[in-house]
Amino acid sequence: MVAPNVLFLVHGIGEHRGGWSQLPKTCLRDAASQYDCFDASPDPLEHQIQFVEIRYDDIFDLILSRFQGLTEQFKRLDPGLVPNLLSKVNDILSKPDSVAARYAGDVLLYQFKLVSTTVLLRVMQTITDTVSRIGRVHDGQVVKYGILGHSMGTTVVHDALQLLATQPMLTTDAILAELRQSIPELADAYVQNFGNNPFSDANFQFDAVYMVSNTSRLLHTTELGPYESRVRPFNLQNAQAVCRSFYNIEHQWDPVSKVKQFRLADAWSGNTDGAAQVDVDHVYQANVHALDHYLLNPKVHAAIFFQMAPAFKLQHLQQAQQRVDNGDFKRWGPGFEPAAVKQALQDKLEAKVQDALGSDKAEKLQEILKQLKQLL
Repeated sequence: MVAPNVLFLVHGIGEHRGGWSQLPKTCLRDAASQYDCFDASPDPLEHQIQFVEIRYDDIFDLILSRFQGLTEQFKRLDPGLVPNLLSKVNDILSKPDSVAARYAGDVLLYQFKLVSTTVLLRVMQTITDTVSRIGRVHDGQVVKYGILGHSMGTTVVHDALQLLATQPMLTTDAILAELRQSIPELADAYVQNFGNNPFSDANFQFDAVYMVSNTSRLLHTTELGPYESRVRPFNLQNAQAVCRSFYNIEHQWDPVSKVKQFRLADAWSGNTDGAAQVDVDHVYQANVHALDHYLLNPKVHAAIFFQMAPAFKLQHLQQAQQRVDNGDFKRWGPGFEPAAVKQALQDKLEAKVQDALGSDKAEKLQEILKQLKQLL
């Protein structure tokens, strides 16, 4: 039996425990069950795609706890000694909205060189270990490798692939020494000697890179940004490139990717052969930014299947596009149709006005509601 191709999944900001990839994997498997090219089984992708979860959330957890501990130590000595960046992290984490605090904290922490280096070493090690274990060829068949990053994970993917393509692993000795001193719990896992870099773009290329809600222009820590780096598709003008296909996937109403937006037309001096822009506008849940919400759209999951699943051919890709064009895949999920959202908003307004005015103000209430409805 031919070994399945390999797709690395890299999460975004926020809390992601071990096994976080189960939801996007389930979403992709459910999507695959809609196409007759896959086996009719509980896992139609079992012999098509092997998913490899990459997690760095625990690194942030460890370093956050270290920072908080350092802040308390400084405060006991003299509050004025607390370094500015430590103070910023501590202030963010002390806010009552813990979700927002964690999101902002992750972004801020990634700007620390020690933190981003530790995260990137984890990602690079997972990639190199997996490719070394599975190999490039299995029973005479080439094994394809793809990587998908979501949200902040697109930045992590960009930075890791740029470093993997350009930096021999032996140059990390100084970094590893610093890690051993600062974070000994993590350092030993990265002590590997790869000699010459077998993962330079001259020796290894991903078959596909998927950037979902791309933040790489905003948050990258590499010297070269996404418009200049080697994280681009190989073509006649781009010989130094980490992949054969590049997908930039964006939702019309996802605010995360709109801050310093990655625009494919502006990238790589216009040499975009092998790259595709995938724009979606469906609404099936309030959090349109969520990875599983993106994957619902046939334009998104078909782009993954077309590159990574051997059974999914060009006709199935066209079939997926037709599902969007002809309305088989509806733009609005149940309860998110414009009329339903409008009615829910009106009901909510009516309830709030009723609470504010009291039951003895019926006439005034009706007049206010009439004016509000005219505005909606």
